[in-house]
Amino acid sequence: MLHMEDCPHTNLTVLNQPQQKLRCRCCHLTIDAVELAQSYCPECFERTGHKKFEFDEVKSADSKTIRYRCEDCGAMIEPK
Repeated sequence: MLHMEDCPHTNLTVLNQPQQKLRCRCCHLTIDAVELAQSYCPECFERTGHKKFEFDEVKSADSKTIRYRCEDCGAMIEPK
């Protein structure tokens, strides 16, 4: 394992990728867009039996913060 000060940090792993969140306009369920898979709101369907397709994108405060870990030296890197 390299020391942090000697490492060029070329072998990086993304630790937290921001994910798009959607909020149902009817019941306000917040869900990952990937989990929803371009489908209807599961909460509304379970509750009423109707398929609701109207969602608003939710902006997360930490959605722009991506952190990396160098696999060679273990350094945590957060771009400015």
